[in-house]
Parts: sequence; C-alpha cells; structure tokens
Amino acid sequence: MSTDNAPTAIIVGSGPGGLASALLLAHSGVKVTVLEKAEVVGGRTRLFEKDGYTFDRGPTFFHYPEVIEQIFQAIGRDAHKELGLMPLDPMYRLVFGAGGHIDATSDLEQMTERIRELAGDKNADGFKSYVKQNRKKLDFSKQCLQTPWSSPLDVFSKRALRVATILKPWSSVAGDLAKHFDDERIRLAMSFQTKYLGM
Repeated sequence: MSTDNAPTAIIVGSGPGGLASALLLAHSGVKVTVLEKAEVVGGRTRLFEKDGYTFDRGPTFFHYPEVIEQIFQAIGRDAHKELGLMPLDPMYRLVFGAGGHIDATSDLEQMTERIRELAGDKNADGFKSYVKQNRKKLDFSKQCLQTPWSSPLDVFSKRALRVATILKPWSSVAGDLAKHFDDERIRLAMSFQTKYLGM
C-alpha cells in the first residue's frame, strides 16, 4: 500500500492503550502519529530515575498478560522477546498486621497449601471453590471484553443478560469473599487486586 494514500490516525497519549492502538493501526497500514505530553512514553506505566535508581510509576506485574501477548501476536511479534516478560514466583509476599504472611503463587496446589498453613482447611477449601467460580467469571468476562458494544442498548441484549447472571455485577467483592473465606487475612489477600488500574 502506498503511504501517500494510506489512512492516517492521531493518537493522544502513549500509555498502554495508546501504544497498543498505534501498533495495531500501523501494522494494518495506517500512518500513525502519537502525541505525548510527557518526555517519555508509558503513561501510568512509565519509569522514572532518581539518584541512579529506576522506579515504576505503575504496575510492576500484569495479572492478564494474554492481552499483551495477543496484541504482539497480531503484529507478528513475540511479546516475551520484545518486552522481556517473565513469570514471577512468588508473585509477592503479603505480611499481615494480624500475624502471619503468605507468598502468592500461580501454582494452585501450592497456594492452597499455603492458605491451609496460614488459615486452616476451611479457607483452603474455600480457595479452591473461589478459583473455580472466578475462572468461570473470567471466561464470560473475556467474551464481554472481546465483543464490540457499539450501542448503549447492547447492555440490554440477551448476551449481556446471560453474562450478568454469571458475573453478578449487583454483588460486592466483600460479600462474595465472605462466602468462601472466614479468615480476614485471606479475604484481604483475595481482594486488594480490585484496586488495580486494569493492568
């Protein structure tokens, strides 16, 4: 395609969304200009340096790297090679004011045992049921997020109502956690992630 006749796009902001949009559009033949008010790209995920140290302004790990992998795959690249993504294990350590700590891992059997050691059988069993329930929610969330919602009326579609019966947007995270866990430390361990900015 001749660049003279190529469609053009201006993207305001070089955060993750702006950069992803620019990659996908440019790969499809659109001539893209990205505008950024800061001196460096990255938006909420950019870095800053002070006294020889580098700090993250935003997320240091991703809960859902599949999105990044899909974007890079769409442009014929490997996100792991381009970005140096690597699994963290443990992902983090939570130290509780009420006593004890837990090292979070994506290995479900290990995580179940760590919860059992900290908070007993009931909470370990609750973790298994919580993961099972939320995997189902994740599958339905993916369907929602990966399907266009082009009209406000789409929220009343059969698809939206079916998804709502699984996601239960009228229920609270705290109420859901109370059904699975009776130890406040485990409830905290399973809920603080809801405060993240979608990374």
